[in-house]
Amino acid sequence: MQVLETLNRPLGAVLIIHSWWGLTDSFRRYGNALATAGFVTGLADLFDGRVAKTVAQAQALRGRPRRTPMYKSLAADIGDLRSAGGGDLRVGVVGFSMGGHWAVWLSQRPEYGISATILYYAARGGSFDQSQADGDISMTVTQQGDLWIVFIGDARFEIPVALFQPHQDMGMATQLPLAPPPMEEDATVPGTDFNATAQIPCVRDMDAAEAMCDAGVVRNGDGTGYIDISWPDGGGRVIYFEDNTP
Repeated sequence: MQVLETLNRPLGAVLIIHSWWGLTDSFRRYGNALATAGFVTGLADLFDGRVAKTVAQAQALRGRPRRTPMYKSLAADIGDLRSAGGGDLRVGVVGFSMGGHWAVWLSQRPEYGISATILYYAARGGSFDQSQADGDISMTVTQQGDLWIVFIGDARFEIPVALFQPHQDMGMATQLPLAPPPMEEDATVPGTDFNATAQIPCVRDMDAAEAMCDAGVVRNGDGTGYIDISWPDGGGRVIYFEDNTP
């Protein structure tokens, strides 16, 4: 596990558990964003540095023999992360797909003391009677015409569906709501690390008025990527895409 320290007094600690693609750059960027926001962040690496580029490779990585079971590796990561934060920080877990499966498993066991759990495209059954997580943040996605309507708790975002779809225009970084050009290496907006930038309608909570949030888009070229959204008054959200869907 790699630990990303924060420059300021930490707000808490977060363990990120990757999907079956491995610890890719997308998860590293997510972790860097959390560290910048003030959280001591751990990047679990269940595949020992290996990453997959195809479904077959991902299946092989997930099924390969392991000296240490995944649950034992993650339990050790939780302990190391808590120690890195000084021993008194609350620890949350963010899990993606396969990682979400394990995030739920960790949150169900009181011995790990998980305070909060966030899942992306993941589910797992079981009892939460002894879970120490308090509160919940749910994410729902619906398609309305040419927009994805994304709710994260009370926050709402409107994201153009065309964002991750092929487009006939090539050779330039696009601006929303245009879609990415079908290129092996997507262009970036000059002066940024994003493949597209725009402002999108957003609402921070149920009592807030609709605003316009700055959004930067990273496209991985395979229907996956993420949108880094910044609230006008500070802070933000990162929404990940898989199979062209948030």
